[in-house]
Amino acid sequence: MICPVVPLDLSSPYATLLDPKSPTEITRRAVDWSSWLACNNPGATIIAATWAVHPDDDDATLTLSQEALSNGVSSVLVTGGTVGASYRLVNTVTVSDNQSIPATVQIPVRDVYKQALAA
Repeated sequence: MICPVVPLDLSSPYATLLDPKSPTEITRRAVDWSSWLACNNPGATIIAATWAVHPDDDDATLTLSQEALSNGVSSVLVTGGTVGASYRLVNTVTVSDNQSIPATVQIPVRDVYKQALAA
């Protein structure tokens, strides 16, 4: 399985847009914190990472599970969702100097099969 990894841009006021998924697709999505850490906190490492659906977007149909952390990349398994909805996912990391830093990404849910037929 290929894990789409997005670089982190905390300077943007907007959530980083991830590739869309279908409601039946089970996919792993990831945020790469390594460049941000190297630039903003040299020598620090991520000691913990959590993922959550933003409370304003949580309709109880999108599920996050199997959080993982490896070499500055935080990932999560994403399942479900409602066609036409877009969910903000908040990835919060705890760094070795005790900072807790959140980043928000957004994942739209589309009927990918219908989109392919329309193209």
